Amino acid sequence: MRLLLFFSFTLFAGLFWGAVVAETLDIEQGIEQGAQADQTIYLEADQVEIDDKQKISTYQGNVKLSRGEITLLADKITAQRNNKGLGKFLATGNPVTFSKAPRVDQKGIKGQALEIEYDAEKEIMKLKKKAKLWQANDQFSGNLIIYNIAQESVTANKGGEKNGRVQVIIHPDSRSTDNNHQNNQ
Repeated sequence: MRLLLFFSFTLFAGLFWGAVVAETLDIEQGIEQGAQADQTIYLEADQVEIDDKQKISTYQGNVKLSRGEITLLADKITAQRNNKGLGKFLATGNPVTFSKAPRVDQKGIKGQALEIEYDAEKEIMKLKKKAKLWQANDQFSGNLIIYNIAQESVTANKGGEKNGRVQVIIHPDSRSTDNNHQNNQ
């Protein structure tokens, strides 16, 4: 009986997430420039609970979410799926980390917070509680950092903390300093 239940759950989970992956491949073609080219979302975890009726799934233990250039690592991720198969992901951990691999024309980005909300459809990541974001040697820190992946923009604020402040550290890019110095001679 247990073996039958295991196979039934495995088949259900495979069909459910197979449908999610298939749906993500049928996303509208008009994706803005800078958007994730590979829209498929991959999740790995020690444990998974799926509620197909509510379109909610919970991943626990060494959770990894990958999508194109984005990787998100957390203790727990709760996913709310929408009709396109995408949706919102709430990641918690101590801390949750994410990275965006560098492209030829860009530097990579890394971030961490105690909680990260990832809206896969809008391509927005909200880093909450002890949030930090790095690009090369530059750093943002605050209680709330909003990273728009498609627009490649960052907004940071104190996130409701009464005495909170946003801190930004910007290091000059040595290549542009060298180029400016050569152009001025």
